[in-house]
Amino acid sequence: MLHSMTDDELRNAAPSIFATVAAPSVSERYAYLPSYQVIRELRTLGFAPVSAREGKKKQPDGRQFAMHEVRFRRLEDYAQAPELGQLSPELLFLNSHDRTSPLSFDSGLHRAVCTNGMRVFDSQLTDMSFKVRHTGKGRIDEMHAGMAVLTKNLNRTLEIAQEWSKIKLTPLQADRFAAHALDIKGTALSIEPQHLLTARRYGDHGLQLWNVFNRVQENITKGGVSGRTASGRRSSLKRISTLAADVDFNRKLWKAASELAAEARPVSVPVLA
Repeated sequence: MLHSMTDDELRNAAPSIFATVAAPSVSERYAYLPSYQVIRELRTLGFAPVSAREGKKKQPDGRQFAMHEVRFRRLEDYAQAPELGQLSPELLFLNSHDRTSPLSFDSGLHRAVCTNGMRVFDSQLTDMSFKVRHTGKGRIDEMHAGMAVLTKNLNRTLEIAQEWSKIKLTPLQADRFAAHALDIKGTALSIEPQHLLTARRYGDHGLQLWNVFNRVQENITKGGVSGRTASGRRSSLKRISTLAADVDFNRKLWKAASELAAEARPVSVPVLA
């Protein structure tokens, strides 16, 4: 059963959602775009907020303006494609009230089998995400127009997952993708790409791009993969713990997987009569 978070639950998870003004440090050109009003509007469109979190701040006073993310799902989209791990298309809303982030929307996927959240981000898919800057005119109209296009195309995330499940990589391509993912994450540890390709559940085995992507994404975001320091001491990869790092990593990893899909996609050869 899909649980829609109440305002009290959202406030407990990410108080910055309910900031009523922008941070004192912003300029006069900065326009305050209230997150709680966006959330209420999305509820009227049938989107239920299912999770919320906010970025960390060194100064306690800064928390009320921090970057925050709310993930939404629609009841009719809940737990589809069981063969791919029970996928639910998501709408990801990101904002801040202190200039650390523009107001942005991304398409996403939630994989119930491992509680993983993915961020669908590709510069070629302009109808799958958009941003609204906190400066200039026409911001509300721009947001409404972007939301209309994105929500109409949200189920395309499932189509991409289905396509990736049919693309089989070579072992070399899988190793290369894992190594590239490690570069995106950034770490001083020496880690063999094969360790990032280790499956945490039976259904994730195989060289299909969808399976490879999920193994690498989960192993890096959740951490625990074994490696060695420069001095040769054994250590393990730390999980991605901050909101900003998680958003950045997942956007770049999806883009890398999209590029690999284009490279590895079988080429159809016309049959000559």
